[in-house]
Amino acid sequence: MVNLLHSMKYSFMVTTLSLLPLLDCVRGQDKCQALQKETRGDSDPSCCDIGLTEGDLPVQLESAKKITSISSSCEELLQENNTFCSCVRDKIHSFWPDFEAYLTGKDVNESVIDIKRAKARVQNVRTSITHDLVFTLTPNEVPKELDTSVKGNVSNVKLPRGLFRSIHNETDYVKVAVLVLDIGQVGLFKNMARQCVFWDTKKGRRGGWNTSGCLTELRDRETMCCCDHLTFFTLLMNPSLDNATAQMLFTIADVGCGISVVFSALTISLYFALRLAYKIFKSNDTAKIHVNLTSSLLLLNLAYLLNRRIFSLGHIGLCKGIGGFTHYSLLCCFTWMAIEAFQLYLLVIKVTNIYTQHYMVKLSLIGWGFPALVVTITGSMNSYGKHTIMDMANRTTVDLCWIDSAHLVVHYVTNCSYFGLILLFNTLVLVVVAWKLFSLQRATAGKEEKIEAWKGGLTVLGLSCLLGATWGLAFFTYGAMSVPAVYLFTVLNSLQGLFIFIWFTVLYYPKKGATTSSSSSGKNGKVITASHSYL
Repeated sequence: MVNLLHSMKYSFMVTTLSLLPLLDCVRGQDKCQALQKETRGDSDPSCCDIGLTEGDLPVQLESAKKITSISSSCEELLQENNTFCSCVRDKIHSFWPDFEAYLTGKDVNESVIDIKRAKARVQNVRTSITHDLVFTLTPNEVPKELDTSVKGNVSNVKLPRGLFRSIHNETDYVKVAVLVLDIGQVGLFKNMARQCVFWDTKKGRRGGWNTSGCLTELRDRETMCCCDHLTFFTLLMNPSLDNATAQMLFTIADVGCGISVVFSALTISLYFALRLAYKIFKSNDTAKIHVNLTSSLLLLNLAYLLNRRIFSLGHIGLCKGIGGFTHYSLLCCFTWMAIEAFQLYLLVIKVTNIYTQHYMVKLSLIGWGFPALVVTITGSMNSYGKHTIMDMANRTTVDLCWIDSAHLVVHYVTNCSYFGLILLFNTLVLVVVAWKLFSLQRATAGKEEKIEAWKGGLTVLGLSCLLGATWGLAFFTYGAMSVPAVYLFTVLNSLQGLFIFIWFTVLYYPKKGATTSSSSSGKNGKVITASHSYL
């Protein structure tokens, strides 16, 4: 956050350029002193004890230290049913804009402020400056001024020299304060869409974000905010959806997951029916892998559909349980997608006579056992609980039982990073298989066994569904295309059970006149000369 203090004969005008999201709303209550006489109800006295004096929070460095020392896992401070702590939370949100004015006040002499989760630099700048002013923005380090020639992936904020020279006739110096909050460790502050806004005190009962007079220019490596008025304004960086869009997405997901549950169950039933009636799957490892992936997908869809209903019961233990079960089901899906790619690699790319004893048993231990180990470790860290999704107006869109906000690192490691590696491997396998498939098409052109182009294309699409390529859309849900990407992600992945059912039926349902052995691809220990169990 950057403050420019325009001073002329000790008359101050503050312009705030916030380049990191500090808060999503500035809400406050007039007084909290009456509530201090009531039972606070917070299990940790340090959660809500931030030094309120007569119901007010002194705007000074000691108050900032108090706020930033609050544990990010303090659940009472985030809940609405604790009246006193709710009032304290409102005071905290309204503290930071006032603290900016404090930093640029004439009584502040500190050139550097270095406290937990908050770093600031305050300095005087000549308005006749001949170069742009650039500061680094690193949550763990005090901001420092950089030379304008510095290049690379350094997070920074640049104040153009024209901003200072425009007031050169009125004052020789301005006071600049650069404040950075590490909001990743502070659960109070929710990120929002990358958009330049200012806090309008006249908007609604408590005020709200307003884009009037502010132009947002989005670039690949930076964002430019151009505002035509001198007031507190902020760049809200992380994407979020408005409430109407979010509710529509949840409706689509509910319907899609319901459809997937039905067709996943049909796929599993069809497998056992064909195995009993036609005896075709006894040694078909590929079909068994399909069914295991379908089973994990069935569990994931059931967990999703039950999640919010269990949350509404208000039972902490049940919420932690369904949160862990949802996490387990998701990891199982990811792992079986990787196993699908591995099997495809053996059948189509490697094509060697490699015998593995108890092949399916070992795959099952990986596909079902490894996620269980991860969830056990995660659960022992008390990572599961309430997870709240907010809209752009800081209203709760939905509450889920998932990995709580105090353990977001767990989510990034066990879900994002894990799936990122799986997606990379699966994509490489898919590209090689597609290349071999279309090479075969060119080689057989003009012959009776020619593979039609449309059939090859549908095959690649089917394999993409099996290998979880559509889940990769999650990495495109940021930036200008975030909303279309989220819609596409929701539709495709909520219907994945339907797509697999279609694939399984077309691939394995006996054709008229087909022999009982025509669908079997053989065990992994045999040399595979034709991998029609996949293609």
